[in-house]
Amino acid sequence: MLSWNTIAKVAWIALLTSGVVTYGWFRLRPHPPYEFVVISADVFHRLNRGGQLMGEGADTVVVFTNYQCGACGLLFNNIESILATDSSALTVRLRHFAPPTIDSVSFLASVAAFCADAHDMLEVYNRWLYEQIPEYSALQMQQPDTIANLETSNSFAECMESDTAKSAVIDDLNAGIELQIVGTPTILTRQLMVTGVPEPQQLLKLASGT
Repeated sequence: MLSWNTIAKVAWIALLTSGVVTYGWFRLRPHPPYEFVVISADVFHRLNRGGQLMGEGADTVVVFTNYQCGACGLLFNNIESILATDSSALTVRLRHFAPPTIDSVSFLASVAAFCADAHDMLEVYNRWLYEQIPEYSALQMQQPDTIANLETSNSFAECMESDTAKSAVIDDLNAGIELQIVGTPTILTRQLMVTGVPEPQQLLKLASGT
């Protein structure tokens, strides 16, 4: 008789080989549902800032994210699939929605992402953070040259300790609270605030307003 442990392993292997689940960017199917509310152009323009994560398109989306949010990883995976076909399809800006609680891994990761942006390596570091959930440590995040094969200096660790980096992440959190964000990922387009993970083609339509 097969043990429960063996049955669980067989089931997990079956999921991986079926394409329903893969490692990395939390590629899960079916997609989680999403919902949206209408926002004004003024709200979008006020919040249309933050690190430019990827893409160089005319249509911009601003993503509030949290590095312990699996659905956020799925969203960025979808965005990468769009941009792999057409790098001018979207511009993606990144903002953080992570509370600065004691030993908050998501907050430390957001600070690390801010510092990665200051070192012009936000895209690759963002990917690494999602691929490592929940295994990374504060020490690892301060050594991107070791854990993400990125060449940098001690200035990265210094940035993570700085009030500037921490304040920037807190400013993003406060902006999200003011916007009444209830979860991540939350996507801002010129007309909508979308919570959840739209399919790639649906995301393009939402971003363009079509």
